[in-house]
Amino acid sequence: MRMSPRLTSFGVVALAFWCSLGSVARPQRSSQPPAPSVDLPATVDDLASRLIVPIPDEPEDIAIEIGLRDLRVQRLIRQGVFTEVYVPALEAKDLALALEAHRDDLPEEWREPVRLAITTIVRTAWLLDKYGDLGNRRKVDRAYGLYRSAVASVRAAYGIR
Repeated sequence: MRMSPRLTSFGVVALAFWCSLGSVARPQRSSQPPAPSVDLPATVDDLASRLIVPIPDEPEDIAIEIGLRDLRVQRLIRQGVFTEVYVPALEAKDLALALEAHRDDLPEEWREPVRLAITTIVRTAWLLDKYGDLGNRRKVDRAYGLYRSAVASVRAAYGIR
């Protein structure tokens, strides 16, 4: 049975690689675990408390929190720290989704605009995350323009200046 030259070459290289692993000196393991270089949470609950956005009970307070996240997004964009924009943007997304449960408490004329604003905040938060990771200022600015307008609609609906 004859093998193709490509498969044979690959097999030889793979065999040489695996054989060389046995001869590599491995560092001795320390009995002490390495000290963490970052502030790690002690428990899963600590980690969850850092990741979960506290949601206020009152819709006006939720709208205020969305506005505060908007200020953080503005500051990060102004500073050019696009890779960090996702934190307040996605927190605002979570707050906006929580606000959906209170939409029926609004006067009829505000329900549809707030529904659209919530949808826009959710979508543009993901876009800000994506474009921030890419470092694309033009796309970040465009997504932020939509985001900012949606945040303004939510704040207006709840009488927040």
